[in-house]
Amino acid sequence: MSSRLESNLRALAERDPALAAEVRESAPDDGLSFIASSTGAVVPARRDGPALHSRVDPVREARRLAASLPDAGLVVFLGLGGGYAPAAFLEAGSLFAGVIVERGASVLRTLFERCDLSRLLADPRVTVVTDLAAVTGAVQRAWAPALMGDLRAVPLRPWCAADPSFFERAAAAVEAATESAAADLASQARFGRRWFM
Repeated sequence: MSSRLESNLRALAERDPALAAEVRESAPDDGLSFIASSTGAVVPARRDGPALHSRVDPVREARRLAASLPDAGLVVFLGLGGGYAPAAFLEAGSLFAGVIVERGASVLRTLFERCDLSRLLADPRVTVVTDLAAVTGAVQRAWAPALMGDLRAVPLRPWCAADPSFFERAAAAVEAATESAAADLASQARFGRRWFM
């Protein structure tokens, strides 16, 4: 087992030991390959399609994305890829929390073998989810709208295009969490006004 994989698994295990164990036991996903960008950064690519990030400078691409969504509150990243977008948002200080939705432990295993994601995975603001049934709950636990502000979904478009069914259902689960939070806020506001009248 590579030292990079072990480092990533240790970081994930600090936050989610069950998912780390699942990733450890998974076979790598054969739908991914890897290329080097012009800056030398590792870029995951669909084996039968495009790169998931800029082939020139994926770090700069991610920083531009983070700068375009200042004060995002909670960001749900639909797809992890090389982790460039979540890392850029955390670096910019433009979010309170991030939820990363990825399509399975085998995808994580493949990414963990080639990309150093340990700092991202160890960050207490970050939650990683691979089970669609857990997405709504993860978003609800991570998001306090009154304190954090907006929720934004940031799709890794080339990866979402590889499995539109999964990521459409993930987006629907995020929407369900948003609607639930809005209903909770409305109830709190209504009952709060009655209490203080």
